[in-house]
Amino acid sequence: MPHARYRNMALSLLLALPLAAGAACSRTMVVPVFPLGKLMGVNNTDGLALGIYPELLRKTAASSGCTFSFIAAPHARAELMLSIGAADILLGAIKDDQRDQWGNFIPMLDTEWMLITNRTDAPPLTVQALLERSDIRLNVVRGYKYGAAYRNMLVELEKLGRVEYVKDPVTVVRKMLAGRADYTFMATTTFAGALDDLGLKQSYAPNIHYSHIRDLPTTVNGVYLSKRLSASDQQQLIALLSKIREHKELLLGLRKFFTPTDLQSLRPLSSQSAATTTALPH
Repeated sequence: MPHARYRNMALSLLLALPLAAGAACSRTMVVPVFPLGKLMGVNNTDGLALGIYPELLRKTAASSGCTFSFIAAPHARAELMLSIGAADILLGAIKDDQRDQWGNFIPMLDTEWMLITNRTDAPPLTVQALLERSDIRLNVVRGYKYGAAYRNMLVELEKLGRVEYVKDPVTVVRKMLAGRADYTFMATTTFAGALDDLGLKQSYAPNIHYSHIRDLPTTVNGVYLSKRLSASDQQQLIALLSKIREHKELLLGLRKFFTPTDLQSLRPLSSQSAATTTALPH
């Protein structure tokens, strides 16, 4: 589509611009933070933003000339804040057509979302098999967007009354422990991080089973920057995020906390994903 092509061209120009010596963001960037495993979260005692993303952004503040104000917000509210211009950066996001209306997407990781359960019977391996299993109650986090095929699956499950929406991954874990949720669908690191937040990772992780839904495609996980930001500010932030990606700092940070099983959803960004998502010039 012409409009999409022009947006990609504009973003490519921003990526191509060199950083000016001594350049800095024009103001403090507002970043909503919500529970996303070890990638980010909020300390319930003092409200401090925790996790790999906040730590990396704080670490780069001096060299990038950008400072960040982290605000606790549920996932759905965080997205609303970006859409109305009340925040500047959406972390841990999937590329989505609706988000493209208000933000520019910077890809960071390839991600395969997994069906997760503590049940011991054979899991469904396709969307159709999941729909046909009347014994399954699926719980998902409100506001998580994994693409059109995922949205279509949820629509069909809603018609059957077999999907429930909750505010965060920790709630999913609690419901599964209580026998009120059979399956969930998210990144393995997000679920493992929720177990860890509850102090249950060592005792409960061996009871968790991860499986693939074959007809739900791998997606690209990254960061959205508000289109309301100036070109200069976007330039600074893109350079900062590109450096984090090139040095694989997200995966290196996650490996400090998680086993290979926990990490099976995530992998370094492929060149195809980077080129497709940002339409970089070849």
